[in-house]
Amino acid sequence: MSIYTGPHINLISGFAIRWLWCALLVFATFNPTGYSYYHWVMEPNAGAASLKVLVGVILLTGDIALLRMMMVSVGYQGTGAIFSVIAVVLFSAVELGIIERTGVLWNAYWLLFILVTVLAVGLNWSHVQLRITGERDVLHFPP
Repeated sequence: MSIYTGPHINLISGFAIRWLWCALLVFATFNPTGYSYYHWVMEPNAGAASLKVLVGVILLTGDIALLRMMMVSVGYQGTGAIFSVIAVVLFSAVELGIIERTGVLWNAYWLLFILVTVLAVGLNWSHVQLRITGERDVLHFPP
C-alpha cells in the first residue's frame, strides 16, 4: 500500500462524468422509450444485421468493462450494499410521497436509474477510498 501524493481529485465532477457515461451505456442498451439497441435488434427490417452485430459487440464490451471495473473496486458485498442503500432511499422517498409511482414505465426508469447509480458508485469507490485513506487500490482479480 502506498500513500497517494498525486494531484487533487474532484469527486463530484468525477462522479457526474462517470454517472453520465454509465447512463449513456445502460440507456443505449435498453430503455423503455423504444429507442435502444434492444428495440433496434428486435425490429426485423431496421438495418443491416452486420451493423447490429457490430454495435452489439461494442455495447457488450462496454457493459462488461463497466461491470468488471465495478467488481474489482467494490466486490459482491459492496455491490449489494450500494444497491441496498439506493433502493432504501428510493423506497423511502416513495413512502414519504417525494416520488410518485405512476406506472410500469416509471418503474422501468427507476430500475435503470438504480442500475446506473450502482455502476457509477462502484466505479467511483476507488477514488473515494483514495481520498479518504490516501491508499491506492491494489489491482486483483474480481471475485
